[in-house]
Amino acid sequence: MLTPSITVTISRSWGKQFGSSRCLKWIVFLFSVGITLSVNVDQRVNVKFCVKLGKSAKETYDLLKEVYGDECLSRTQVFEWFKRFKEGMEEIGDDQRPGRPSTSKTDANIEKVGEIVRQNCRLSIRAVAELINTDKETVRQILHNNFNMKKVCSKILPRLLTPEHKEI
Repeated sequence: MLTPSITVTISRSWGKQFGSSRCLKWIVFLFSVGITLSVNVDQRVNVKFCVKLGKSAKETYDLLKEVYGDECLSRTQVFEWFKRFKEGMEEIGDDQRPGRPSTSKTDANIEKVGEIVRQNCRLSIRAVAELINTDKETVRQILHNNFNMKKVCSKILPRLLTPEHKEI
């Protein structure tokens, strides 16, 4: 991540190229309030800004290449985002990806796994998966991510053991 002092230096060179002090003020403001963005999202914001200033896609790519160097988006990505912003898109985030949504990690399944494990912590992950009619990996992920548990020998226990758990 760039430090604010380096960013201000880069921003000044950008401001001169834009012929506008708005660029400098805008980018310095972003970093002065402590907004930290990933490099890709940061570049998308800059592409959107260039579109609003009336720059061409090639000028935008050249400016990004000068500022970000090797971390710059590819020419194709810059032109694609430029086109999207030119057509009126306002979001700088990624689009939803196509594919089948997860149907096994539902709130109901998470609740069922929690109840089963609280009743009998000696059940295997396979047995829990068969009881709620889902796959083993989903049960393992629910136990690990939602309940902060892992399998120890034949018991499923919380990672941080309390005195009660140590007696079991």
